[in-house]
Amino acid sequence: RLARGEVARVPIPHPHQANTVNRPRKSASRLDAYNRCQAYYGYKYIDQIPQPTSKAAEHGSAIHDELEQYYKTGVLPQDPAALALLRILPEPQDGLNAEGSIECVWEGHRWIAIMDLRKVQGTEAYIGDHKTTSDLKWAKTPETLKTDTQSVLYALLTFDEFPEVTDIKLNWNYVTRGKRNRTLPVILDVKKDELNPEPLLTTAKAIDNVHATCTDVETLEKNTCSCGMFGGCPYAGTVCHVKPSAVIGSRLMGLSLKDKLKANKNKNTQPVNPPTEPVPVEQPAPAPVKKPAQAQPKKAAIVDRDTNRLVPMPDTSLRYGLHMVVDGICDRFKL
Repeated sequence: RLARGEVARVPIPHPHQANTVNRPRKSASRLDAYNRCQAYYGYKYIDQIPQPTSKAAEHGSAIHDELEQYYKTGVLPQDPAALALLRILPEPQDGLNAEGSIECVWEGHRWIAIMDLRKVQGTEAYIGDHKTTSDLKWAKTPETLKTDTQSVLYALLTFDEFPEVTDIKLNWNYVTRGKRNRTLPVILDVKKDELNPEPLLTTAKAIDNVHATCTDVETLEKNTCSCGMFGGCPYAGTVCHVKPSAVIGSRLMGLSLKDKLKANKNKNTQPVNPPTEPVPVEQPAPAPVKKPAQAQPKKAAIVDRDTNRLVPMPDTSLRYGLHMVVDGICDRFKL
């Protein structure tokens, strides 16, 4: 109750915080879910239908928990994949926060982010993220990190929270599941003016519009090209009933770049009007070619005693032949 002459003081919200209370919170995973499939986003975040967990997801969560305990308490992880990641992760140090949760308002939207590792020191900042994968071929590259939803959002939120920061090192560390845990660090140094926030803000506005206007999730667009992503949609066959023909057609349309280039090459090399192949005509069989008779090797000769002429040596043993040769020579020279 106000006394006479007292003026009521009403707190005025920050311009960036105005009209954000009733809007849904945004995160990198929510933006990726909406870009993946609007119906998938609706099932997960509007109708809040639970998803079945997978072994890969449970393994990834266990690795994150062990690494968080390592950075906070110094206890070494027990999982082989987590131990393999320690070879490429920074050592525990002052100012390096593990699994830090951030809730803020940026560009008129409420955001939430949980960064695996982050350290801010002066004008530089470090942001690290742990990733498990079945194969390192799925790892992102420094080029893809420039436009990746998660990496761009984490960097922009850090730039907004710490205006003095001018450079951020993004370090996405991958480890493979299975018996052999191979690791791969992907590093990118970025500045604020090198990042484009428009794709994030466009998706955030679309999410606000869906929450404000959608009365039935089934009316949202279903992207059949994403039905097989990340091991398959968890809502396929349960709440989402997409015709198999539509899924097969979308997969054929969503060929990889290598398959598209191969198909385009075959298309360009094939003649527009291929000539009709002539009917083969039976040709008479060629006459057999007679091979020339091979000359027989000459046989050894000896001197005949009676005629005093050379005659072929008979096919007898070597000892008998030599005897006849010596005998003929003796008769010839009367030895």
